Order: sequence, then structure tokens, then C-alpha cells
Amino acid sequence: MENTPLTKRRPFTPDDVVILMVDYQSGIAKFAQSQPIKEVIDNALKLLALAKVYDIPVIFTSSEEALERKGKIFNVLQTPLPDVYAHRVKRTGVIDAMTDPDFRKQINQTGRQNLVIGGISTEECVSLPAISAQLAGYNVSVIADACASYSSLTDNIQFSRLLARQIDVTTIRQFIADMLGDWSSEQAQAYQQLSTQLLATN
Repeated sequence: MENTPLTKRRPFTPDDVVILMVDYQSGIAKFAQSQPIKEVIDNALKLLALAKVYDIPVIFTSSEEALERKGKIFNVLQTPLPDVYAHRVKRTGVIDAMTDPDFRKQINQTGRQNLVIGGISTEECVSLPAISAQLAGYNVSVIADACASYSSLTDNIQFSRLLARQIDVTTIRQFIADMLGDWSSEQAQAYQQLSTQLLATN
């Protein structure tokens, strides 16, 4: 499998993308200072709303949930897709999720080559699998405002590092626009209604 250079890549579509939700855990989030956590979780909920409307595959993964300093995935992110959450990949210490065989297996089973990643923290739980996925031949896009880390400086360095490697870094609004295409469409109306409902729970 070979990825497409960023300058030649077409925008992702609902039919060819997989959403990876990496380590949105309550304990890890306590240390994230780069942007307000509520906004990060709101943007993660928007990803889940898109997934529900378009039936986009979603893969959750967590790291050492049993440890208090890491905690479980935020409850509000568990409820939109409970079956998907139930099949999350529970890593036992591996930092780069792409090195976990169960995580890779779930991605491979989708048959899709385009990966969208959000998570906490940017410098570990997002950047490392993004780079590994690119090296494995996937096209990768990171949703910057659905990520957080220990400082704004950390985020800026990591996003610059990813861009230098030709990994796309975008925002939730841009990704939504790519997915919906037309605000007057039936799917866009459904998305707006569902995202409003989900955001009200956070």
C-alpha cells in the first residue's frame, strides 16, 4: 500500500475514510493545557455525529484505563456509538496505537486507506500513530482542534512536524465541509440536528 502525496491528494469523502479516536481519557485530559478540553471534546463529538450520519467506521482506543492518572474515555464520547465503544482497543501501555495488533486489525478490516485522527495528547497519542500509519501507506489527516497536549508550544511543534512529513493537519470545520459538501443536503441537515443534540450533552 502506498500513500498519495499531500499536494496531489483529493479531499477525503465519507465513503473512503476511517475515524480514529485515540485516548480521549479523563485522566490524560487533566494535563492538557493547549486548548480548552470542552472544545476538544465538542469537536470529537462532531466527528462522531458525522460517523453516525454517514456510517463512517470509527475505532476507539485507550491506554491503561485502569490507572487513575489515565482514566476511561469520557462518558459523553461513549454514548453516541456504544457498540463501537464496547469494541475499543484497550492498550496495556503501548504508546503508538499503530503498533498494537488489534488496532491495526480493526483498521485493516475496514478496507479503507484514509485515516482521520483526533486524540489526547497530540505529541504522543496522535503524532506517533499518524506517522506510523503514513509509513504503512495510509493517507492521514489530523484534526488539530480535536487534539490537545501539555502546551500550545507542544501542539505547534507537533503539527509542524506532521506537516513537514506531508501529513495533513486540518480543523473540524474544514473536515465537516469536506464530508458534507452541501449544507442543503439531507445528510447535512441530519448532521446539524445530531451534532446539536450531542453537544448539548457535554
